[in-house]
Amino acid sequence: MVQEFALPMSAEQIKQMKHKVSLGIPNMEIFWLSTRGETIEPKDGHVWFSPIIPRDGRELLKCQEVYIDVFHEMGMPSPITPFAHPRSWMYHAFCFMLGFGNSRTDVEHNKKMRKVYRKMVEVAAANGWGDYRAAPTFQDDVMNTYSFNNHILRRFIEQLKDTIDPNGIIAPGRGGIWPKYVRDSREKGGKK
Repeated sequence: MVQEFALPMSAEQIKQMKHKVSLGIPNMEIFWLSTRGETIEPKDGHVWFSPIIPRDGRELLKCQEVYIDVFHEMGMPSPITPFAHPRSWMYHAFCFMLGFGNSRTDVEHNKKMRKVYRKMVEVAAANGWGDYRAAPTFQDDVMNTYSFNNHILRRFIEQLKDTIDPNGIIAPGRGGIWPKYVRDSREKGGKK
């Protein structure tokens, strides 16, 4: 929805603006968009699942259908409606963002949410979609889906990490890339 206002703006018009920063009006509202207290239940926090899909109407409809089926299969209410739309800030792709609420007290809800999220990562990989930015808990899952040529992407990035950061002190595990000393023990423990 496009908002249009004549300048100078009244105090009431400024209050109604969704993105005040875009007109140079300093505020902190941008930091609470899509966070606690908005529409995601439970309201203690959130995790986004954001598959990147080709910028094509057929692929968009396929993505919606596939994920509605996943939600039904997993016994969760679907956040996807016929009016759900992807973010379109990329020129050649859509980013379909689906929010999951976290609870500080409902452990069972959080377990179910993690199971659904991991299933969605698998479904994305099966359809050729990648996750835009996974939360740290899910970064290993996402990296494991990039399996072309025996995980050549991960092996290449691990080699770079071992060369640039031999002691493994810079963001260990970020993006599913672990330092060598941790990677070896993870492989032996079967966690990779």
